[in-house]
Amino acid sequence: MRKDYNLAKRRWVIIAFLLVIAAIFAVRLWDLQLHDSKYKESADSNAFLKKTIYPSRGLMYDRNGELVVFNQPAYDVMIIVHDAQNFDSVGFCNTLGITMQELRDRFAAMRDPRRNPGFSKYSPQRLISHLSAADYGCLQEKLYRFPGLFIQKRVLRQYNYAAAANVLGNIREVNARDVEKDPYYVGGDYIGDLGVEKSYEAYLRGTSVYFPGRVLPMLPEQLSNGVCSLRPDEDKFTMSALMDVDDTGSVVHTRLLRTITRSNARLVYDDVNRLFD
Repeated sequence: MRKDYNLAKRRWVIIAFLLVIAAIFAVRLWDLQLHDSKYKESADSNAFLKKTIYPSRGLMYDRNGELVVFNQPAYDVMIIVHDAQNFDSVGFCNTLGITMQELRDRFAAMRDPRRNPGFSKYSPQRLISHLSAADYGCLQEKLYRFPGLFIQKRVLRQYNYAAAANVLGNIREVNARDVEKDPYYVGGDYIGDLGVEKSYEAYLRGTSVYFPGRVLPMLPEQLSNGVCSLRPDEDKFTMSALMDVDDTGSVVHTRLLRTITRSNARLVYDDVNRLFD
């Protein structure tokens, strides 16, 4: 019986085709598991309820110690759409003194992927910004009637003097470019836009924020991960405050020295806990 070489060649073509398919699946699986965090973030937004505690922005004083710029409390109405069942829209509008059309427009803007790309019905979404103190009091009293709603407290800037506006500057809500440039910010945050507010943004905006598996530094990344970072096995020029403490815990002597600091290891909290255990 004569051997059919065409069938033998076809077998290798089929094997090569299956190998290509397997390679494509392997590469895609690697991309989903290790490289692309989009699906993880989407799953987290559906599984975790995140409530942001906004830090108070730094105060400004003049050279005589007089307060120039300070913070004023403000309130945002947040909603978890999935939990807002049987929402009493008429009662809500009457409480805040808005019309039904205004409420519909706010819901439409909240669901608009261009204006709110991170929308999820399982995570908190901003419905109304900057409630007045009077409206906040009225809504807080009746909040139990609106399941899925809660009040997010934050701060706004107030100025003691109607002068030096160009010097002191102002703040504004971050845009997509700001968020992309600095991972510290998320949608709804405020950033210094002009003057001192912009020049000293890293000092005025608050302290570092830590999340499980993620660090949002207060300083720009080039500083926080470079010059100002105690990376292992690198000498860093530092200013060290040395103190002598007696048996009662009282400081008996202090001195400030220029030193060189060298870190032996970079540890996270779990690593430190294992050392103590």
